[in-house]
Amino acid sequence: MAISCVYCGATHDEAAQVRACWQRSEAGGTAQQLPVEAPADAVARPAPAMPVADAGPGPVELGRNLIIRPGQDVPPEWRDASRVTIEASDASSGRDLVDELQPLARARHRVVFELSPDAEAALDRPESTDAPPSEVGARFRFDRDDLRHLVRANSVDLTSGSPRWPLLDRAVTLGAQVVAEGAGDVVLPDGRR
Repeated sequence: MAISCVYCGATHDEAAQVRACWQRSEAGGTAQQLPVEAPADAVARPAPAMPVADAGPGPVELGRNLIIRPGQDVPPEWRDASRVTIEASDASSGRDLVDELQPLARARHRVVFELSPDAEAALDRPESTDAPPSEVGARFRFDRDDLRHLVRANSVDLTSGSPRWPLLDRAVTLGAQVVAEGAGDVVLPDGRR
């Protein structure tokens, strides 16, 4: 049976061989380094599908956010929401911003994110590390991934001028009907909400 070794990057037939790699790494010996492919500079995003339904804020309990461009008007439903401007530099050193936004997300507090095209491009750049999993640990997080999730996961995107929420478009494409009031955003074809 092949055992994957986090210390040298190879596979070994016996646990004793993995242990030997571990002992060499603990003693400061050099472990074999395998080449790591660097991520592309930009993520190829699929072309957005035509909007199917205009998205709104949904029920207050959902704490749905809004993404706008700098200087863009904020719809009345989000006028009382917190406003956060995200600069391109925030994407590369976003831990403070992540720490500020996580409590708002947990409390389902609406936020208006002002996001320039440069900031959006910076937010979309992939992150990677050459550090082995055994060094970074199980709780390792990429700050930019966390920030991207907090900005996009529960947000209506108004940057194109039309309020878009991809999950709503997908639900309508699959047969759901948009509802303006009540619990949730849609009614399923069988009448359930």
